[in-house]
Amino acid sequence: MRRCIVLVFIFFVFSWVTLSWGYFLTIFDPKRQGYALKGQETQFFVLRTEPFQGIVYDLKAPQGKVFRPDKKTESLAFVRTMFKDFATGKKRYAWKIKYVPTMAGDHYLLFVTQPTLMPAIGEVWQEIVKVPLHVEKEKGWGQILEQKFEIIPMTRPYGLVVGNVFKGQVLFEGKPAPKVFVQMVRFNGIYLSPDKLPQDTFGKRDNPRMYLSLYTDENGEFTVGFPQEGWWLITAKVPYGKHRIGNSNYPLFLRTSFWLYVDKPFKLPEKAPFLEEVKESISR
Repeated sequence: MRRCIVLVFIFFVFSWVTLSWGYFLTIFDPKRQGYALKGQETQFFVLRTEPFQGIVYDLKAPQGKVFRPDKKTESLAFVRTMFKDFATGKKRYAWKIKYVPTMAGDHYLLFVTQPTLMPAIGEVWQEIVKVPLHVEKEKGWGQILEQKFEIIPMTRPYGLVVGNVFKGQVLFEGKPAPKVFVQMVRFNGIYLSPDKLPQDTFGKRDNPRMYLSLYTDENGEFTVGFPQEGWWLITAKVPYGKHRIGNSNYPLFLRTSFWLYVDKPFKLPEKAPFLEEVKESISR
């Protein structure tokens, strides 16, 4: 009996880390990399993917709003679009939003999904996703949006390059969340068939090379680094009671995510003049 309980527990943990963590609310700006200008339109795509592998799933429109540097909010309108899922050949429902910032400073796009049943694993998820939008001036990137479950940046979440580290804090109901499991994954933006994924020494799919895993410390803090440029997702997940659908109750999980862009390091021009001492001639 004890062995059965242990096996069930192991299966639950394995499923939680592999199956339920693979599908994420994916938000990216294909052109401006999280930067915008006051008075000029910027656009983001909103879809559900497995970010590393590039599998696309249908997505119902989430709720969305913008938190401005003055802490006021504006609602976001969603326009339906389609993305092709190369794994199945099907077209999947996705969304795009357009926004024109009216002030300089750091904005946050916030997306919250309705509680959604994941039939394959018998769980209900609600996702809370933040995306920083830098508009000309460094002001307000540390703003707390007062969500039930939230990642707070302790490092400025833009202007990052490969080799930088990012420090953040996970808050659950407004308080630091210690020992919370955190994962990080890169959005590659292409479809990788199973034979193209990283493999371990036994020829099996190597998830640890696709997803970085860590735990928050006693203050709910964590630090990660970035080996490549591109859009990166940092995410955490906690149980949040039960959610009733029809005549059944399912375990409800909150998942908070934070998208940010990492650029290539600045390359110095080859023929730029070196700074050197200029000796002053003294005339007598």
